[in-house]
Amino acid sequence: MKRYFIVGVTGFLGSALARHLRSRGRSVGGLAPASARGEALAREGVDFRPGDVRDPAVLKNAMAGHDVVVNLAGAYRREGRPLRDFFDINVTGAENVMAAAVAVGAKRVIHVSTTGVYGRLVEIPATEEHPYDFTNHYQKTKIEGEVKARDAFAGPLKGRGVVIRPAGVYGPGDRKFVKLMRAIQRGYGFYVGPCTAQFHPTYVDDFLDGMELALESPRAAGEIYNIVGGEYLTVQEFIETVARVLGRPPPRIRVPMAPMKVAAHVCERVCRLLRIEPPIYPRRLGFFDLDRAYSHAKASRELGYAPKVGLDEGLRRAAAWYRQSGML
Repeated sequence: MKRYFIVGVTGFLGSALARHLRSRGRSVGGLAPASARGEALAREGVDFRPGDVRDPAVLKNAMAGHDVVVNLAGAYRREGRPLRDFFDINVTGAENVMAAAVAVGAKRVIHVSTTGVYGRLVEIPATEEHPYDFTNHYQKTKIEGEVKARDAFAGPLKGRGVVIRPAGVYGPGDRKFVKLMRAIQRGYGFYVGPCTAQFHPTYVDDFLDGMELALESPRAAGEIYNIVGGEYLTVQEFIETVARVLGRPPPRIRVPMAPMKVAAHVCERVCRLLRIEPPIYPRRLGFFDLDRAYSHAKASRELGYAPKVGLDEGLRRAAAWYRQSGML
């Protein structure tokens, strides 16, 4: 039986993948900083090892004996942390995972990157051939981390590595849309700017289907795949869909983008100095004015990937979980 190891196992995607694999009777181990989430996964049968992706020795020891490695470690949402953390986790961490995978003789290694490595899109929908670009420190470090993985997949892990680029994964267990839903539910939601940019949400079950195909398909070795939802739409259409699912009217207020950007930059700098999470920051505003639309044609053609959960149904499931968890 193959043994699977997930780096970053306590995150939204890591824990979802661990439970998905366990539901299929797979042996699963994983590493992440010690937390209640890790303890919960251990009770569910995951061989959880507390540790940090920045510690090569701990990572290698925890990974030993596993056949398949998935790197889901990443610095993403917490903007109050030092910028150095983004490099140490997203770049050096990826390099550490690849080195450990080589050392333990892993037979398949998945590096989960992001469609964010495309930055500002020059084509819609963007394919895997779209050039790298970045608009913020997160995207920059994710590009550098992906390059580390691709170098390993062209070298000591040749024939064993796959890069997965997901987009906007959401669903039960994630809080991505809770603030938006809460604002619309309570009647104080608003648009920022024209909201004509494209947005591409991906329901978590579709992401997991794509991951399983990448984990098991011999065809996937050495390739890069966008694993994304079945539809993209404008930000305004997305917000209107959220309102419809909640049974509430869409926002009536529209705030100009320019002053919001100024406020976001100031807020980010002040909050980072204070080591607190900023309520608004430039990367968050990108949701309103940066196109995010991607093609999954390659994954469909080569792996048989087919997203199944429509946006309305996915949002209903997410909203139900928010309510059950007392967040909505």
